[in-house]
Amino acid sequence: MYIYRTETGKVTRYNQSGQLTQTIQNDNTGRGLYSKPSYITENNNGDVVVSDPGAVVVTERGGRHRFSYRGHPSGSGLVPRGICTDALSHILVCDYLTQTVQMIDSDGQFLSHLLIRPSGIFRPWSLSYNVNTHRLWVGSGYNNTVVIYRYITRQDALTDLNPATADVMESLSEIPTPGTEKPQQGNQCLLKLMSPPELLPSLTVTGVDYCIHISCVTSDRVWVSDNENNLMLTDTTGVPLHRVEDSCSGYGLHTVNRHPSGSRLEPCGICTDALSHILVCDDRTNTVQMLDRDDGPILPDHEGRKQNTFLESLTEEDRKQTLAT
Repeated sequence: MYIYRTETGKVTRYNQSGQLTQTIQNDNTGRGLYSKPSYITENNNGDVVVSDPGAVVVTERGGRHRFSYRGHPSGSGLVPRGICTDALSHILVCDYLTQTVQMIDSDGQFLSHLLIRPSGIFRPWSLSYNVNTHRLWVGSGYNNTVVIYRYITRQDALTDLNPATADVMESLSEIPTPGTEKPQQGNQCLLKLMSPPELLPSLTVTGVDYCIHISCVTSDRVWVSDNENNLMLTDTTGVPLHRVEDSCSGYGLHTVNRHPSGSRLEPCGICTDALSHILVCDDRTNTVQMLDRDDGPILPDHEGRKQNTFLESLTEEDRKQTLAT
């Protein structure tokens, strides 16, 4: 959430009923943590990870500031855009300054430049990680291309359960893989980093100019939006499956249909939840609006109006069923 009047930001958490349950705004000295938060996600350990001008700001679930990552080498500068986390609790961030996707660990230590000026997109801007397939979707801020990488692989762990060889152990019964039978209960595998990442077929998304935000909803379905109020659901071939468009021009990272029909919408952050609802921040009404996946009737707003605020970021947390903005 960006507060226009004071040019400061904050993170707010809501429960399923839309009730405010937490606000994260200042560090332990009272200094503001955020200036203009743009992208937000949540790590496996509950840390809240925010893309803010000049830094990736990470707080623990309770709100205590843990660290701010400002580029590699330390302090060299960072212009962060899209962020996500993976199954190994790494934090991935698109850096506009170096046109790279950088990987840091959950404690803020730089690990690698995972991607450097990826071929075909040149300027990585948006990220989405699919926990089921372990594929990383990278959207371009230069054109309407999305590239897909695999940099985490799964290995059977039935015969080798040595913790020293594993980064993360997961139950196959909890992570379905398309095209395969459901594994026997108790089968496990190890997740390991691949080097270098494997480039999978890319896609060109019809109907958007850039890929400012992407969000995977299934292993082969992804929402892509640009800065021209276009929001497109596409598959891995780039074929448009559903388009949501708004006539309001100008500012807006993401967009959905107007509510009620014909009224203005100034959309910002967007996400989907475990029930396939689409939630969008509307800067004009200062609300978080919810609609179903088929562009059906809008459900009740999650939050009432708040003056002089811009709602810009959304994340969805399945385990706790809460919403942070």
